[in-house]
Amino acid sequence: MLDRSKAALVRDALEALMDATGSAAAWEALPALSRLDKTEMDIEIDLRASEIIGTPIVVAREKLPGDPFSQSLTKRQQQVALCLARGLSNKHIARELGISLTTTKDHVHAVLTRLGVDSRNKVAALAFGHRL
Repeated sequence: MLDRSKAALVRDALEALMDATGSAAAWEALPALSRLDKTEMDIEIDLRASEIIGTPIVVAREKLPGDPFSQSLTKRQQQVALCLARGLSNKHIARELGISLTTTKDHVHAVLTRLGVDSRNKVAALAFGHRL
């Protein structure tokens, strides 16, 4: 649940980002953003959409206990895992996430290793809540 202290951290991070007028200033927002990572919330800030729309776009979700994705994967690895669950090839994952094919392969390997599975199908099973 997003209590007052967590909401204040989100507000501080957004204010720091909004005050960042150049790339050097954006680095100053990192301490505020790093405090968000220590909460029990998954916070996603869509910078691209925020820039287009002109207002910060923030999604705050409570981390679910026992969720293998949020507990053992980085944000990018979670994105890759969800692409794997959708049946996308490495080439399509790279294109969708705007990363190189080599980076995609590294992320796929890390996802399989961290989740302790040996196939893309098992990643999909975990993503959709099936027991392995």
